[in-house]
Amino acid sequence: MLCPNCGKTYPDTDRFCETCGVALVIDSMQPTEAMIAVAPPAPQAPQPSQAPPAPLTTPMPPLADAPTEAFATAAPAAPAAAPAPAPAPQATTDVQESQAASASATGHASFGEEQPAVPVPIVARKQPVAIPQYGTAANPGSVGSNGRMTPAASPLPPAAQLDTSRSLLAYILLSMVTFTIYAQYMFNNVSVDINTLASKYDNRKTMQYWLMQTLNILTLGILGLVWNHKMCTRVGDELRRRRIGYSFGASTYWLWGVLGSFILVGPFIYAYKLFKAMNLLSADYNVRGC
Repeated sequence: MLCPNCGKTYPDTDRFCETCGVALVIDSMQPTEAMIAVAPPAPQAPQPSQAPPAPLTTPMPPLADAPTEAFATAAPAAPAAAPAPAPAPQATTDVQESQAASASATGHASFGEEQPAVPVPIVARKQPVAIPQYGTAANPGSVGSNGRMTPAASPLPPAAQLDTSRSLLAYILLSMVTFTIYAQYMFNNVSVDINTLASKYDNRKTMQYWLMQTLNILTLGILGLVWNHKMCTRVGDELRRRRIGYSFGASTYWLWGVLGSFILVGPFIYAYKLFKAMNLLSADYNVRGC
């Protein structure tokens, strides 16, 4: 304690100054044990780096008549720190606004800080639309009055079905019974069917076998060779156009029909290959109709 009259310091248990007899009071600048026990230290708020210094408080003048315990109890608490001033808003540029917008869309800040991703709405996928087919080279469709392409109608099976039952065994047996009349009928049927199959694509026409046989007598057999060569060429071209995997052509006629006659079985092998090729073409025509 400090004597307010003479300025001497005494222990806290003394109540009066031994020199001048004045009542002792607690020094307001030095906390006593009672003040430390009664008044807890006030928490210090974090001070901002740029905050202005807090104003200094003026110590309370000593009270001569107040006891020490009452003064310790009534000691004022430390003043609260003044709130830090809010920083002034900074003006943002157009570049910063665009970076913030892109960051909010991708879920990351423009300066590398991770931000919560923005939920992306789920859009149902549209079913693929079927594109209509516009025919083939032979039937490409037509152009309407509005300038749009009209799809070609799907091919329909033909009303008349071609023969697909050509057989080498029936060709041999019936030709022997009818004295080669059935053989001439079979080859004439081949000439008619190949015109039905290929004439609208190659713009050619094979002479019927009956007429060729009549004119062949006048040409001493030369017309027969030419007729068979051209007819076999058309059959081979039609097989390739329809993408049928069977090998046949004019070389088949010259190899088996002409040169094979020296071994007697060559013409029969040629007839078998010709009938099989025509059966394949007729079956494809009966299904596709073209």
